[in-house]
Amino acid sequence: MIGKTNWEEAKKDYAAWWRKESGKPLFFTVICREPDTPTRWSGWNLAHKLDKVEENIKDFKHAYSNYIYKLHAFPLLTINLGPGILAGYVGGEVHVRPDTVWFSKNPTLRLDEDIGLDPNSWWYRKTREIANLAVEQGHDDFITGMTDLGGNLDVLSSLRGPEQLLYDFKDNPQRVMEWVGQLTKAWLKAYWDFYGVITLRQEGIGGWMGPWAPESWCPIQCDFAEMISPDMFQKFVVPDLQAIARSLRYTIYHWEVPGQFPYLDCLLSIPEVTGIQWNPGPSLEPPHSPKWFPLYRKIQEKGKLLVFCGFDLNKLDALFSAIDPKGVFISAVVSDERVLEKLGKYL
Repeated sequence: MIGKTNWEEAKKDYAAWWRKESGKPLFFTVICREPDTPTRWSGWNLAHKLDKVEENIKDFKHAYSNYIYKLHAFPLLTINLGPGILAGYVGGEVHVRPDTVWFSKNPTLRLDEDIGLDPNSWWYRKTREIANLAVEQGHDDFITGMTDLGGNLDVLSSLRGPEQLLYDFKDNPQRVMEWVGQLTKAWLKAYWDFYGVITLRQEGIGGWMGPWAPESWCPIQCDFAEMISPDMFQKFVVPDLQAIARSLRYTIYHWEVPGQFPYLDCLLSIPEVTGIQWNPGPSLEPPHSPKWFPLYRKIQEKGKLLVFCGFDLNKLDALFSAIDPKGVFISAVVSDERVLEKLGKYL
């Protein structure tokens, strides 16, 4: 594997972490060998150069060979076609931009129109092609990660329009429930199809959030939730989360705050959800702020794993004096390998 020498040991640690049998945290730590080395890989290559999949994979290998993957890090190629690409599999339009991908439908989804997965759609077939080529060419060099299918209400918002969907919660709640159920069915069909393609040649699977798992796993989310009430979250979102979490072996909820603060208790009450990813965003205090420690303890008290995508490793002593290191996953880019020496006490 590119830049990785302890992969067999790391896999064992991941398996124990997911089962909540390990007393130590996981550190996804990456060190850049030559920071100024030019690269043609941006993270959006797959979406920008859809007709050059093999070239994209070569560019990825070249870029990621410039990194050393310490502790539990590994080279991860996520099939990034935009967050919520499921919209493109059910009749939505995909808009590729320089630094993002977004989705819509014109005309918007009608009230009398059902939602169904179209495995013959261009975007679905392209995703499958990318997944197949990635695992074929990279199974000895990197891990291929599941594409970001998105959250069901997020996808429905793309198809129906966010403003109209908000009216639908009041005027057509039963129709919204039917659409959500149809999207859950489409989500799971797409997931298990792509999972089968990837794991045919690769052990386990990755995802955009970072962790590797020996069995099925995926981030789950509902960014649209910050526009609705807790009661609506319980009614329209929770059944979808439960259905997906029951189908997969492991799930981590992408908790987008501050808009989703009111939903934490609800999320923690769903036994099938394995963990919570803390994402305070740029407008709030960083993850190492003691302000958030009570929330972290609350998450751990409910037996959930805790994921940080980005953390100041120099602040770990304060964090782990306030919460249990067990069940924590932290990803960070490290500029000085000596920083990693301080992590030894937790491993």
